[in-house]
Amino acid sequence: MPPSPGAFIAASIEQPVIEKILTSAVCLPQTPLGMRTFHRRRQVDGMPIADVRVWGESMSTHVFLVDDEEDFLLSTNLLLGLEGFQVTFTASSVDAVARVRDGQVDPDVVLLDHRMPVLTGPAALAQMRAAGMQAAAVLVSAMRDIESVAQAHGFDAHLAKPFSVSQLLQRIDQAISARRAR
Repeated sequence: MPPSPGAFIAASIEQPVIEKILTSAVCLPQTPLGMRTFHRRRQVDGMPIADVRVWGESMSTHVFLVDDEEDFLLSTNLLLGLEGFQVTFTASSVDAVARVRDGQVDPDVVLLDHRMPVLTGPAALAQMRAAGMQAAAVLVSAMRDIESVAQAHGFDAHLAKPFSVSQLLQRIDQAISARRAR
């Protein structure tokens, strides 16, 4: 019988495997039990191990992160992975549009930075929607008038930087709920 959703299991994992997990652009695939696993680095008695969080299928929401700040991408990828989300990311809004248009990415929700080189977040969202993307969209930015920009460009929610993990999760849920209501 598989562990219940949210159960924690300690497992020995070698250092290179942990590094690969922490730098992976996409969280781990489903296990044979149909669960997703996510890892967090930890040491016990000087030996590298990881906590393995086992989640049920309901926690497999696919988030597509688009931001030109690498630190933001890596940290948000890790945070969302630890919360049970499947995460894909890119530092280029042009690449994001191409991946959606070509069917390489079919997210449940996309988090777009506002100010990016070549193509802004709102412009990227317009092109993704024109390509048929139905995903919920969250505008993420440090600018003051983020709410009005998000509303003017058809975003389902907005999130001001910096933000807490709980604010991030709340906005993702809000965006998905708003999109379903349409």
